[in-house]
Amino acid sequence: MRNARKIPWVKTALLWGGLFLAVYGLVMIKTAVEGPQGLQRPTSYFPGPGGYKALYLWLKGLGLPVKRWEQPPDRLAGEVSVLLIVEPELVPEGRELEALTGWVRKGGTLILAVGRPKGFLSCFGFELAPPTGTNGGGVTKGLPAFQPGPYTLKVSSIQGGGHLDLVTKRPEAVLHCRDRWGGLLAAVREGKGQVIALADPTLFSNILLGKADHARLALNLALAHLGQGALCMDEYYHGYGRAASVWEHLFTSSAAVPLLQAVIFLLVLWAATGRRFGPARSEIKEEARSSMEYVKAVARLLQKAGAGALALELLARRAEEEAERLLLNQDEVLLKRIRKAREGGGLKGISDRELTRRAGELHDALMEARRRGASGKIRG
Repeated sequence: MRNARKIPWVKTALLWGGLFLAVYGLVMIKTAVEGPQGLQRPTSYFPGPGGYKALYLWLKGLGLPVKRWEQPPDRLAGEVSVLLIVEPELVPEGRELEALTGWVRKGGTLILAVGRPKGFLSCFGFELAPPTGTNGGGVTKGLPAFQPGPYTLKVSSIQGGGHLDLVTKRPEAVLHCRDRWGGLLAAVREGKGQVIALADPTLFSNILLGKADHARLALNLALAHLGQGALCMDEYYHGYGRAASVWEHLFTSSAAVPLLQAVIFLLVLWAATGRRFGPARSEIKEEARSSMEYVKAVARLLQKAGAGALALELLARRAEEEAERLLLNQDEVLLKRIRKAREGGGLKGISDRELTRRAGELHDALMEARRRGASGKIRG
């Protein structure tokens, strides 16, 4: 009874242990397959349409001190003037927001290009709301409206694909750009530094950077507060350099829904194996017999009858048929071996040992003839 009670707990432990290993394996496979560039991720490593590698290489090609940032915010030193965070995949943990805010208040410039509600925007008083001025299908008409300033210098055209409305309750915040979807670009002072929020980060993506005045807007944001410091493109909140848990990787990837379905399936399967949903059935017995049973039966029959000569004759005939099938019946060496194996076939008292030896000689002769036939050296 004691062992019977342990069985369900063992099954449960094995089930969840297997599930954990499966999740961990998927994360490891995903990391190995993606490599340093990633697959469909908004990072400066990714060269596809949704990545931001073109922005990174373009700014670097202009001679600007651009680098990728893969460290926590508390390591932001004085030489970093501007930090650009584009579509972060992970949320800040612990005191990371506090460290980031402290760096901004000391004079740093934080550019938040975020198209989805994240913890970063709300920390600095910004929110993303549904597009304003909707009239049944979407958005209001009209050209973008720009507030004169260093961020919108020589920027007259924006061709984004739509975004949420950037709003703020801070009266000191300045809305520098507004288009038909609502607020697009806003900035607010935070201590000695400033926070710049962009509601449509796809403007800087590989596919849209070269359209309209998107590149000019990115350059204005980069140069406005660069000074003598460096411009860093954040990769820390994309998982680079950050020790994230397996579950965090899982729930921020596209594998979350399929794995949830797999968990439900495993639970149903586990419940089905421990509960009988019908009458008891007897175990299925294997009735089919293998060909080896027939071979063994014939061998024992010949052995008991003492018909070694008959067995030898059958083996010789089999070798002749195989030689004919393989077009080796003109090989004199093989034919001599077959005739030699038949010598003494009339002896009824041929031993099993002698029979085994002659059978082996027939097999070796057939294999040698096949090799000669393949090389074209048949002796006729």
